[in-house]
Amino acid sequence: MTTETVDKLILLMPEQEADYFAQRLSHVRPELQTSIAPDKATLEALFAKAPTSVSLFGFLTDVIVPETMLSQLDQALNIHPGPPWMPGYRPTKTLLKTGQRAYGVTLHAMARDVDTGPIIAVRRFQVPQRATLELIETMAYQHSLQLALDNLDLIAGHKKPIFHPTERWGKQ
Repeated sequence: MTTETVDKLILLMPEQEADYFAQRLSHVRPELQTSIAPDKATLEALFAKAPTSVSLFGFLTDVIVPETMLSQLDQALNIHPGPPWMPGYRPTKTLLKTGQRAYGVTLHAMARDVDTGPIIAVRRFQVPQRATLELIETMAYQHSLQLALDNLDLIAGHKKPIFHPTERWGKQ
């Protein structure tokens, strides 16, 4: 992954979030061109037209990026709305079933298999007793947003990712 030459970033997320991140990223790196991909079809169309130096940032997306795309991207980062010990789709439902109160959100590099890429950062928090699914998802969204904002330089390609030395998928 070479982040110094990245000049285009695909934002894999709903349009509202993408507009917000595009604006925030423009303050960090004004020359960075961003495109919005709210779904897989749009992602594929953008990728087909993309220059050779393109990166991707997924924010709470359920789109699985094909390995053929991942191998051609300069950088592919994702925010998972759950902690490393709860990979996969809708980890908040798993949390409710287990009754755990420790939770978190994860910034990681994308890999061929979902939620297996090297972890960059985890933002942990406690869930109140008797929390509803809506409350947990709201808290996860807020922490995901803060995790992204804390790492804008990395997302914009100003810095190379430094993978966390001890965080691993499937371990608490």
